[in-house]
Amino acid sequence: MNIRILAILGLIGVGLGLDISAQQTLAPFHAVVFWESNASKGVLLVAPAEMLVIGSNGDKYEKVSAKGPVYRAAVSPDGKKLLYITATGLWLAKIETSENYLVSSSVCGFFHWNADGLSFLFSADGSGEAAPSTVSSLKFFWADGDGKNLKQVYP
Repeated sequence: MNIRILAILGLIGVGLGLDISAQQTLAPFHAVVFWESNASKGVLLVAPAEMLVIGSNGDKYEKVSAKGPVYRAAVSPDGKKLLYITATGLWLAKIETSENYLVSSSVCGFFHWNADGLSFLFSADGSGEAAPSTVSSLKFFWADGDGKNLKQVYP
């Protein structure tokens, strides 16, 4: 079940005075690895909203706390930044400081770092729904590597 739907159901339950917790409705957590091909660093999701950056030689780097349960993540080619998707949108984190910046509050389903790490491309659902209702609602954006200077590239 979509996390956004579960959150809404939880809010409705609280409004009705019911004791509904996310722990009772969500499946057990299982660690996940996100690793881009040819990348020297990857992300080990060790809790729903906690990521550990690891190297291709097994070195552990920084832990990064996310702004909600993570659906997908990728380290920038320079190894300094991390993009990740939550139910609230697309986030960028600086690995050394764990600072998080909201890039887009739209429902994001795709992102990809440019080879030099100075920019990235991502998709956002223009309809505001949990899943795009039509292909025409899907938009693609380009952003600087710091998540700024967004530019819509399609349509």
